[in-house]
Amino acid sequence: MNTRMPPGNDVAQRTVTKPAFSNDLLDAVLQRANLQQAWKQIRANKEAAGVDGMTIDEFPA
Repeated sequence: MNTRMPPGNDVAQRTVTKPAFSNDLLDAVLQRANLQQAWKQIRANKEAAGVDGMTIDEFPA
């Protein structure tokens, strides 16, 4: 596998000038309608466990 890093401090410069997540994005994710839609998709997934191994039945009420 041949992995290469950008020359110089290119990676650090991008993080400083443009963060990966903004408050606007977090606000959008946490909107009630978006959370409800996500929950419906989880339930439609036939209760398969997520990457953390937790099933929908194990999720706190």
